[in-house]
Amino acid sequence: MYRGLRPTKHWPLMSEHLPTFHGKVQATQQTLVHRMPCKCSVPACRGNYDESSKVAVFRFPNDERLREKWLHTISRTDFKITKNSKVCEKHFKDGEVLRNSTFYNEKTGETISAPMKRPKLKENVVPSIFPGCPSYMSSSSAIRESPSKKRQQLEQEQIDLAVKEN
Repeated sequence: MYRGLRPTKHWPLMSEHLPTFHGKVQATQQTLVHRMPCKCSVPACRGNYDESSKVAVFRFPNDERLREKWLHTISRTDFKITKNSKVCEKHFKDGEVLRNSTFYNEKTGETISAPMKRPKLKENVVPSIFPGCPSYMSSSSAIRESPSKKRQQLEQEQIDLAVKEN
């Protein structure tokens, strides 16, 4: 019978945690980290379901308004966002996914570009491409905010501007 800590797929297997047989460790030190690729939350998308279709995935935004826009465009009924909920790069336009980091040196006038470890999204982008879904889901137009939210946002901007001026 196994006693003590049980190795899981996130814990390293250390010799002190392994069962012994007549004082000898039965296994060598290993690390069991098998990360399953995150799958896309968009209906009918097969991003990261097959070995041949590996794509970058992005978390839902923390900003509540932007997250609501994402949920509206994805249009899944009764969908609850979890820490594992992701949207793959297939649903963003080419210019919205950043793959290189660029730095401009003012002293020398040269621009240095290097690939990022993981692609990132530009700020405030919303998924807009939905291949394999009905055409009405894919659109290039922005989602319109409700008039009350827009009014509230404009009032807040005016208050912020007045505070800055004083």
